[in-house]
Formats: sequence, C-alpha cells, structure tokens
Amino acid sequence: MKKVVLNIVAVLLITLCACEQENSIEEQTAEDVKENTSKKAGASQRGLCIYSLTLDKQICDDRDMTCRCDPSGSVIGVCAQIQCLPNVFNPITPEPVYLNLCKIIRCDWVYNDPWSVYDNVDPRVFNSIKDVLKLTIKSDTKAIPFAMNKNILGLQFYKPNNMMYRDSKTLEAEPSMFHLKNTVILDKVYLKKLGLKGNVIKPGKYPVIFNKRNKTYNVILKVK
Repeated sequence: MKKVVLNIVAVLLITLCACEQENSIEEQTAEDVKENTSKKAGASQRGLCIYSLTLDKQICDDRDMTCRCDPSGSVIGVCAQIQCLPNVFNPITPEPVYLNLCKIIRCDWVYNDPWSVYDNVDPRVFNSIKDVLKLTIKSDTKAIPFAMNKNILGLQFYKPNNMMYRDSKTLEAEPSMFHLKNTVILDKVYLKKLGLKGNVIKPGKYPVIFNKRNKTYNVILKVK
C-alpha cells in the first residue's frame, strides 16, 4: 500500500514540475514575441527625416560617424541636425515614407555632377515633398533630403536662406548657388536608406534649382 502511495506522489510531483516548466517556457516565449514586436514597431516609426542647417560647430564621433551641433562651440560653420518624424503618413502600408520619395522626385538620374543636374534637369521635376506629404515647414533652415541617385543628394528648402547666393552672372532673381565652407557629415543610416552610398559633403559651391511653380529651393549636393 505504501508503495502505491509513493508512486502516486511521484507521478504528481513529476506532473507538477512539467506544468511549471511549460508555463515558464510559454511566459518566456510571450516575452520574446512582445520584445520582437516592440523592436519591429520601433524600427517602423522612423518615417521621414528633416535636416536643420545651422551655423554651429559640428562635433562628430569617429566610431560611428554620428554628429551633433554645438552652438557654444568656438568654430562656426554649417552643421546639419537631423530630426525624424513618426511613420504616420501611410498607416495601411507599413512601408516607411522615405521609400516613397522616389515617387515624388525621381531617383534614377544618370548625372553624377551637381552642376550637370543644374544644366540639364527641368526645375519642374522637383515636386514639393512638403505639399505632397502635407507637412508644415516654415523655417528657412529646414530641408527634406532626397536622393537623385546613389551619388547625388538633394536638400529641398521652402525659403531662401543666408547660405544661398544669387549668381551675379545670371539674370535670375532667386538664388542659384549654395556655398558650403566646411565639410558636413550627415546621418549615415538614413542616407543609406534613401539609396545614397555616402554621407559626407565636401566644401564647395553647389547649385540651387528653384522651382517657380511650387516655390521650392533644391540644393544639389554630391556625397562621398
């Protein structure tokens, strides 16, 4: 009789341990699913990024080439600060908005020199990204980046600023030149997602293409 009782107790203990282990595995699996879902949701939140160009010192971390703007710095130059918006423009399709920018402005141009773009591309092809996505951008230092191909980056401004100049050799009333006096490093991860193979802009004079129809100022830059 004692042997039968001991066997029953042993079976009950084994069953109890198995249930506890199964519950533990289920809880861990649920946590893993929750964590992975959270990571995916977080990654999909970065829908569109805007740059603010300010006259500040640019401080970069050589390890990951990320930069920030320091207004208290002693060296003054053009610094680009990135600000990313949530992906709320197309809630039905999880595709981030930056993947749709090629539908607003073509990104398969064959020109690899900014001034070739200035000479050969009709300004009317530069649709207003702000208008299409129904954004409000009032600052003259904020611009939406877009790719024309893997080497050419565009920055679309919606007002002229003090970094743009009018070429005295032309009769154009609007500025046609963007003078960059220092090297600027942009966000590598976002530019790669746009389709660009570089994120460094060297000093130089770059063209500004003005679209009279939608009042956009498109600065055409070469990245390395």
